[in-house]
Amino acid sequence: MGATIAGISLEDAQLIAQEAKKDPQGFRLVFNTANLRTFVLQPGLESPFSQFGPSFDFVSPQPAISGIGGNVVSTFPMVDGAFSSLSGTSMSAPQLAGIAALILSHRGKKGFTGYTMRDRLTTSSRIINYSSTIHKPHTVVHQGGGLINAWCAVMANTIVPNATLALSDSLSFKTDQQIKIVNSGNKPVRYRLQHLPAVSVKTFGADEKFNRPDVTPDTEGLVANAVMTPETFTLAPGSDQVVKIRFTAPKASSADLTVYSGYIILDGDVECESHNVPYYGVIGSLKDQEIIDRGPVPGSSTVRFPYVAFKSDELTPEGFPIYTAQKTNFIWKLSEKQSLYLLFRTVFGSPTLRIDVIAGDANPTPSKSTKGSHFDKSFGNTKIIGMVPGTEFTSLARSGLGDSYTTIWDATIVTGGIDQSPIPLPNGNYRLLIRALHVNGRKDVESDVDFWLSPPFTLVR
Repeated sequence: MGATIAGISLEDAQLIAQEAKKDPQGFRLVFNTANLRTFVLQPGLESPFSQFGPSFDFVSPQPAISGIGGNVVSTFPMVDGAFSSLSGTSMSAPQLAGIAALILSHRGKKGFTGYTMRDRLTTSSRIINYSSTIHKPHTVVHQGGGLINAWCAVMANTIVPNATLALSDSLSFKTDQQIKIVNSGNKPVRYRLQHLPAVSVKTFGADEKFNRPDVTPDTEGLVANAVMTPETFTLAPGSDQVVKIRFTAPKASSADLTVYSGYIILDGDVECESHNVPYYGVIGSLKDQEIIDRGPVPGSSTVRFPYVAFKSDELTPEGFPIYTAQKTNFIWKLSEKQSLYLLFRTVFGSPTLRIDVIAGDANPTPSKSTKGSHFDKSFGNTKIIGMVPGTEFTSLARSGLGDSYTTIWDATIVTGGIDQSPIPLPNGNYRLLIRALHVNGRKDVESDVDFWLSPPFTLVR
């Protein structure tokens, strides 16, 4: 109805009601809004706090679908019942779960798996624009297939299995793709295909030093080209059709690691039988990306990541701990400092990151050969003495803006499985070794690892 509604406290409401009763005809309410600034989220667009994909191993599309999750008012579980306004997956996840339940209720459970449900939700969705002023689809790695469409997700009688096309990076670019659409309904559907590119986004910002994440992805207008065969066809009941697609990647600097994406639109002439098939790819080499951040520590002109440090008993004015970075050949007396802190950041994801202890005079030289390679026993002709307990991370994401990882080490190691009880490291000279496996890298190829060595130190118990 065009009315704007805002909530106020009970006390303010009672005061307003009392004043209004004194002079019902002449009562006026004036709000001072001279210095009021309100950021209004645009309806129908991606929320600014929504995360970006993709999973760079290209195994699973992330995200696959978008649900409503910004300032949603809904019932809330309390003793007497209540309403609450929440954002994020607190609202979008139950919404999608409810729609999935509607689908199963209407169509039955036969033939449905998590993957087939994801395909149905993804391709029946509504594509979301980048902004209220840029009327181009937002990148697939932010919205997935688009905003979920409950009605068509339930009613569609045509389905596109394996509904996301991953084109990989420049080194492994998969130019030839295909999709299949199946008609399980009782009506023929006439299809016309078109290619709808989305905005491209950069993994790294041009003004960001040390390849740290760019929190404001920009639109470059770099799009792929797609040739589809056939471009039109009629899909009879009970039949299927394979569509072949030849992609040409856009040209751009590989240093930015630009992610391009878009949709193959299957426009049907029957309600709810149209489908959007998302695709995405990356310009550049995933395997060549530096993983360990070696940039400066914020607020310091001398300390760079990664670094080892002792923690002070004092705190900053903001209440944060103070770390004193250690230089080469420092002495760690356990009687004085019970823990050594290792602080590091990642500027790119890694399938495996691990922290080990090696001899203090070691200087590993990684080999490009697989001969004699044992990831958990040696590296670059250097023996692994043991692993810092709890420091073998899998599927590690790159660090967020202002974030870092902190490992607290008590001078113990594990030499067997990760479930082994830690054993004390004896007195001696040591270094810490961080190894991060490159995306698409192999553990048995030492040169596929990004690594960092700590300064040598002497452990005294």
